Amino acid sequence: MICDLLYKFGFCLAHEYFQPYQYLPILANRWGCLKEDLLDKEKFINQLIRFRTLKSGWLGINLHGSHLPIYYNFKEYFPSSKKIFIRIRRRNVIAQAVSYEIASQTEKWSSKFKTDVTPVYSFDKIKSKIKAIKQQEIITDVFVSSLNENVIEIVYEDFITNPSEVLYSVIPEELLKKVIVEPSIKKQSSNLNKLWIDQFNQEFFKTNGKGIPAKKQKLILPIRIIKRVLPSLRKYIIR
Repeated sequence: MICDLLYKFGFCLAHEYFQPYQYLPILANRWGCLKEDLLDKEKFINQLIRFRTLKSGWLGINLHGSHLPIYYNFKEYFPSSKKIFIRIRRRNVIAQAVSYEIASQTEKWSSKFKTDVTPVYSFDKIKSKIKAIKQQEIITDVFVSSLNENVIEIVYEDFITNPSEVLYSVIPEELLKKVIVEPSIKKQSSNLNKLWIDQFNQEFFKTNGKGIPAKKQKLILPIRIIKRVLPSLRKYIIR
């Protein structure tokens, strides 16, 4: 959503240029940066600057924690220039993990994506997503530590309530057009997210973080049904 807004402001076209599975290899091939399947790093950076710098003079790059080790190996090929580093955090990591798990199952990574997959709750998978988020935070911590630059922080929960105002507070005013801009990407969380968060929290404390085994979970619903039906059955047995 931040990348979408920055583009609408005419500031930069921030994308996941160092995502190694689709974007980086596709662009490297399109821009003629591959020689016998070897990537010419310097040419890739030159082409990235050439094709993705806007009229504003700014190039934007969207880096996830897992992209940072790759970006780090390209750093030396960037020319000396003014940089703005923005780190985005989410205050509620459990909610983030639930959203991450739902998106992983449905492949609906933003409101622009469509899906017909119905996600299935899993304590273990959400717990695994929490660990993955924490690991990305560690990688980001190390990367920030390696910089001799000021890093601005944005908290997701603050940003989502007033996106434009938050951006104005962290990016110099002269670099953004002072206009009202609405993001085209919308918040995705629904009642399902809330249900999963509540279920995960309850299950975590009831099981001391271990979770209810899958086989036992399958029995929970039938047992609840039996408990509800049993009192009415007793009436007939007594008669």
